[in-house]
Amino acid sequence: MSDKENNFTHHYTVEELIVDDPKGGLTIKSFVRKGDIKKKVTIKESGDNKFNVRTNENNKVVDVELNMTKLKEYLDKNKNTAFALNYINKDMVSFRKGKGKAVKTRTRKQSTKKQVKKTSKRKTSKKKASKPKVSKKKTSKRKSSKK
Repeated sequence: MSDKENNFTHHYTVEELIVDDPKGGLTIKSFVRKGDIKKKVTIKESGDNKFNVRTNENNKVVDVELNMTKLKEYLDKNKNTAFALNYINKDMVSFRKGKGKAVKTRTRKQSTKKQVKKTSKRKTSKKKASKPKVSKKKTSKRKSSKK
């Protein structure tokens, strides 16, 4: 495999999303792709202190229902969902006190891709911008004198 083919097959993508809506409840999504490995975690609040957790790792889907303490343990074990644990421990309580004011949405996307630097074969020359020519007529300073 040549370097050009190899550079375009290695991707690293991270997507994180938190939506805390008074009507729909808490939704957390995490997507990580490193090369051919894909892992997606979706957490939705299904009721009071109940959360549905769906993990999709390389097309293997696992659904689990957890309470808040088990959810915190699950988030603590998985390093890709540390952003959600941080939100639940620090921001969620203060945000939910002002219920109905706004929907809190936090997203972070990070994507890296190795690329081959392309160089052009044709040299381009930059032309200087020409200023429009302004005619400068000399006016004579003769005084007409009548005698």
